[in-house]
Amino acid sequence: MKAPDCAVGAAARRRVAFACAVITASSIGCSPVTSSGVRTGGAGLGAHQGPVGLSATNVPPGAVEVGIAQAVGIEANIGALVPQFAGQVAALGGNFGLVERVQTEFEMVTRTENYSYSCGTTQYPRTCYGTRTVTNEVATTQMVGRAFYVEGLVFQPAAPGGGGP
Repeated sequence: MKAPDCAVGAAARRRVAFACAVITASSIGCSPVTSSGVRTGGAGLGAHQGPVGLSATNVPPGAVEVGIAQAVGIEANIGALVPQFAGQVAALGGNFGLVERVQTEFEMVTRTENYSYSCGTTQYPRTCYGTRTVTNEVATTQMVGRAFYVEGLVFQPAAPGGGGP
């Protein structure tokens, strides 16, 4: 078993995964995404208001590290994690985030559920109840990286359709 990353450890992810599995099985749906961060520099910087740039390959020249950010999602896709990660970068005072790792862990979660079913006849309707054990595979995806503040960082508008040149 590996050591927990940042502020959300494996045990916390398992508790959230279990709660999510229970809610999902109840047909309510669940895709909790949380984020957390640790300030490592940039004392005096408040939360950044405005767009946050992201990269998985490089950091702009002159960038000053202000913290470590992460987003964790249960049964969530990358598209759900990115805004949370960027929001955490901004909360740490950064205007640029470097995504250093994205990983998904799968865990089997077993729980007991109650259910009901119709067991009578048309003439004598009746509802019966039972209990069953259900095991589901639950995916936890984590995005971890660093938050930076870059003085004078200007964002270019995205190309139509979101694609690059």
